[in-house]
Amino acid sequence: MLIDHLCRHFGLDGQGETEILDVGFGVKLTQAFLAFDLPVGAYVGIDVYGAMIDFLRTNVDDPGSRSTT
Repeated sequence: MLIDHLCRHFGLDGQGETEILDVGFGVKLTQAFLAFDLPVGAYVGIDVYGAMIDFLRTNVDDPGSRSTT
C-alpha cells in the first residue's frame, strides 16, 4: 500500500520501470518487493548496519542482487 502511495505521489504509473534508491533501507521495502513479487526497474539499498547487511546476504536469494562492503 505504501509503495502504491509513493507511486501516486510522484506521478508514476507503477514501480515496474522505476529506479529506487533506499538509504538506510533495513528490510521492510525489501520484504515487500519479495513477498508480493513487486516489479521494480532497479533497486539499490544503502546501509551501514553490518548485521542487517549480513542477514540480507544470507536470507535473500535474488540472482540480480550484489552487495559490497
